[in-house]
Amino acid sequence: HDLKMEENYHSNVMGIKKRGPYSASDVRASYTQVLRFQYLQKEVDLEIERREARKESQQEAKARKKQEKEETQRAAKAALAAAQEDSFAFGPGVALPPGVPPG
Repeated sequence: HDLKMEENYHSNVMGIKKRGPYSASDVRASYTQVLRFQYLQKEVDLEIERREARKESQQEAKARKKQEKEETQRAAKAALAAAQEDSFAFGPGVALPPGVPPG
């Protein structure tokens, strides 16, 4: 019984206009708008963080791919140099007879 009376009292107090132009429902509505704005602002901040993280990961992947490509090219150059070195084992300008495999 006391709880019901207290609930009615608070309901009446919140429903009555206080001093000033704003009622309790106006205050609640403005507070709800503030919370909604804060929520949306947090969503925007999180989206910005996600995009920055995605951009960084793409840059890291690009750098990794570029490094792998450079290593592949370096290995290919080394293999080519080794193959040329083997082909010049007899000395430059020396022609092999036909049918003799080099090396």
